Amino acid sequence: MPTYARLGNGLRVKVFLGDIIGCHIWHSGWYEPHLVNALKPFLKPDVTFFDVGANIGQYTLLSAPLVQEVHSFEPFAVTYNLLAWNVKHSGFSNIQLNQFGVSDHPGIATIFEANVSNTGGASLRRTPVSEGNQHTIQTVALDEYVFGSNLFKRLKKVVLKIDIEGAELLALEGSRELLKLKPILVLEALDELQRGFGRSRDELTCFLKSRGYVLLSLTENGPTPYEIHCPNILALPEG
Repeated sequence: MPTYARLGNGLRVKVFLGDIIGCHIWHSGWYEPHLVNALKPFLKPDVTFFDVGANIGQYTLLSAPLVQEVHSFEPFAVTYNLLAWNVKHSGFSNIQLNQFGVSDHPGIATIFEANVSNTGGASLRRTPVSEGNQHTIQTVALDEYVFGSNLFKRLKKVVLKIDIEGAELLALEGSRELLKLKPILVLEALDELQRGFGRSRDELTCFLKSRGYVLLSLTENGPTPYEIHCPNILALPEG
């Protein structure tokens, strides 16, 4: 059952208290505060922020008061419903919610539900935290989402956060045109989850480097030179 908590910026939200993300927010305001602190400097009034794998909305609601607009993607219905409640009661009108998974093409996919202690572990592939329940979802490619509408006309600067349990490279492959705009990227890249998609962390990092990105690791001490064992990456355009 959800309970009330407050994010580190004071916004009241509902969280699943038995869930690892909800538990951290309830206790201290943020889940993985070092990632929050790394992202904040890039959230400016001329930024369009994409929250891919929005969960209950921590990064959506972190960014909304700071940026031009927010586009959030969360396909898992149980989590999406809590995200939608949190956004509705936030008072912000610059957030566009999308109950889609982000992939390399639009279509239909299966998402595997994670156990209740890690609802953010829902993935397009079975993982060690999958509970066995599975659901049909719609997927979208960011290139289609952006350039198939008038959104691209409003873009000035872009910040893109991706945390989708191993499907990060698929999302990037569906964002080739968007990447030409040189967005700043914050993403999770766990090799064990990448392997579930027949991919690897090395393949993901090579994809980014070939497009002119410099990679840093996001540690609890802040951004540091890229280290293969750190799961969180900050990708900055060269120059």
